[in-house]
Amino acid sequence: MYNPFLKNRKILISYLFIWLIIIAAHSAVQYFLFNAGLSESVTDSIVFNLLYLGIGLSLWYPARFITFENYEPVKVITNHIVSALVTSGIWIFTGYSILSLFLENNEKYMLYLKDSLIYRFAEGLAFYLVITVINYLIIYYTNFREKTLKEAELKALVKEAELRSLKYQINPHFIFNSLNSISSLTTTNPEKAQEMTIKLSSFIPD
Repeated sequence: MYNPFLKNRKILISYLFIWLIIIAAHSAVQYFLFNAGLSESVTDSIVFNLLYLGIGLSLWYPARFITFENYEPVKVITNHIVSALVTSGIWIFTGYSILSLFLENNEKYMLYLKDSLIYRFAEGLAFYLVITVINYLIIYYTNFREKTLKEAELKALVKEAELRSLKYQINPHFIFNSLNSISSLTTTNPEKAQEMTIKLSSFIPD
């Protein structure tokens, strides 16, 4: 199954739009509630959230292959817990490293950044949980639709087979009567007999 966030244009646009809202909200929270500078708040929000935007796209693949159909629930949950911890750690480290390069001379912001790392780590875990749940919902909805279509196709095939079977059961009696009628018409009305022969041949299945 392909990644719907990359192959489906509407889903991708919706995904990007949601992250734009998150970036705006994150900037506003830092600026108004934590008294960070406007430029620092916007830069911080853009860096961290764009990083997770990219990470979120890659989270489709573990959800796709680590399913409850293929593995025991305990193993699935354990794998995702480990993956969430590692992902959040990488996210925090990368974001911190990038922002340190651009804002290392801003002591007030750097102090705020260090103090907020634990909260950002929890935020990363929350992002992982939400995106993974959405991925599983997409996977199971898609599987459900495919299963429904296959069941409908199977029912149609069964119905067709039943009709064909009924047709084959009726045919011997019908053909016998038709041949008797044609036999009688060959002497009294040869043209009518020929017409019935043609119609009979078109009725007989291949």
